[in-house]
Amino acid sequence: MNDSYYEVAAQIERMRELGVEPGNEILEALREIRDPHYRIGFVGKFQTGKTHIINKIFLNDENLLAEGIGLCKTAVTVEIRHGGEKQFSYGYGDQIEVITNPDHDKIAKTTAATEDDERVKLFNDIDNAVLSYPGELLRGVSIYDTPGIDDPNDELLRETTYKLLPELDMTVMVVAPKALSRAELRFLQKKIFSCGIGRFMMLVSCKPMDQCEPEDEEVLRTQIQNQLSSIGRTDIPVCFYREDADGHPLAADNSVADVIISCAQKFSLANRCDKLRKAMAAQLREEITRLTLAGGVYGKNQSELIGMKSEAIQALNELRQSINDLQNEFSTRLAQYGTICVHGFEADIKGARDKFVSRLNAADGLGEAQDLLNNADSDLQQDLEDIIVTRMHGFYGAARKLADELAGDLRKRWQENICPIMFREVDGGRVQNWNSALITIGDYILSGWLLPGGFFLSLGLRWILGKIPVIKSILPTNLAKDHMIGVAEESLDSQMTRLVEEFAEHIAGEEKKICEFLACANQKEIERQQNLLNAISDRENKNDADFDIVAIREKISELGNLLEQLA
Repeated sequence: MNDSYYEVAAQIERMRELGVEPGNEILEALREIRDPHYRIGFVGKFQTGKTHIINKIFLNDENLLAEGIGLCKTAVTVEIRHGGEKQFSYGYGDQIEVITNPDHDKIAKTTAATEDDERVKLFNDIDNAVLSYPGELLRGVSIYDTPGIDDPNDELLRETTYKLLPELDMTVMVVAPKALSRAELRFLQKKIFSCGIGRFMMLVSCKPMDQCEPEDEEVLRTQIQNQLSSIGRTDIPVCFYREDADGHPLAADNSVADVIISCAQKFSLANRCDKLRKAMAAQLREEITRLTLAGGVYGKNQSELIGMKSEAIQALNELRQSINDLQNEFSTRLAQYGTICVHGFEADIKGARDKFVSRLNAADGLGEAQDLLNNADSDLQQDLEDIIVTRMHGFYGAARKLADELAGDLRKRWQENICPIMFREVDGGRVQNWNSALITIGDYILSGWLLPGGFFLSLGLRWILGKIPVIKSILPTNLAKDHMIGVAEESLDSQMTRLVEEFAEHIAGEEKKICEFLACANQKEIERQQNLLNAISDRENKNDADFDIVAIREKISELGNLLEQLA
């Protein structure tokens, strides 16, 4: 625990002192801190040893998970958790299959393969693969073994490794004992850090055949940290895992696990405390709303209450209509931004395509042109990912701006239509500041918004451009080069058309998600407004003697102070 936790714990006690008993959301957030269960994912290029380390450290050196040799192997993400006995379960269609006391072959049959078509079939057929294991190091954690980040099947990566990353408490990237490769740096920059994922550590796997001596560690650590610094990250821990000649970890298994779990605790505690603060703030706002509404009807006779109720019903109906109108406007404007985003994406990738073709045409002979084509996948992929990140951030930025405008409009209509009815008899000053807190839709949207990311296109040229037939013995060199460039342009145009279609489908899907999310937020706001009528109805059945208006105002002030501390 750190100072942040103890500060929040003291604020919870203060809530109780003020008569506000923490709700289920607060208690659940508190439980996640006091009795944490960490979700830790292992990622890396295939053959760096991520599955090997999981077998060694967390499965007591039992070779239960399939380790890749020579080819990509893992096709299904596997969760490893603590259990009383060894058991492997997975979903297959509508069925849940359970294997008691599984061995390597039984698990590999449903999670790994070397042939691409077999791996795709496993990916499509198997879900929720869980290995329960009675290992002490697994108490309080779930470990996730994922497909390699350089897997050629981009859809598989998108639905496994990349989909899991935002949900983890921490990601461990396993790398070989050498400087980070271009692919690894691009993965970190484009698919981790640019997507807001910061809970991360590097684990350098040193096996006997790697010839990495202990005295080389600090030099390599500095080199990797400098590479991370070059992409804007200076806070990523770099740790080492070593084995002796017989394949046994040089450090005790639990010490390696302790380092990993300690990092997960450090990274996740701040986020969990923040989640707890948000839950507390939401409940405090609700209590302030309830008390302020109670104060608003204090001292009213039955005739005045009937008039207030009539005004409130009319105002609430108008507010509901306003919410519908604003949501329709939001959907229309978001769709317009989506269209602009897709058109911009299309223009950007056409520019990347033209730039690449220009380099091909300027190539000095057939050999240089062939080299450019052989590197097309990595060169164009990097340009494409830059374009995607830029365009998606622009789209999400526009959506957030629209959401802010919506929240502002709702706040204004609340203050103009509802506040004059309910708060005209309540003391001014700070109460007016709390009016803005009563409209929580902006906070609700921004706190729950999906992180940018999760959409990673693959240019897929390694199989197309890499196999262009050039018959040098028949065609002169210049004609062979022209033929190769012509086929490359045709392949590029076909690929670019597909990418634009996929991107447009993704944007349309994101628009739908955002609008559904907004509809949920609006529904919560409508439910909150119903409290107005409830407050008036409660007052109709009580006498002024039942209210201590001075105590209510003092409590509102104290709760307001606590809310400001949380902010």
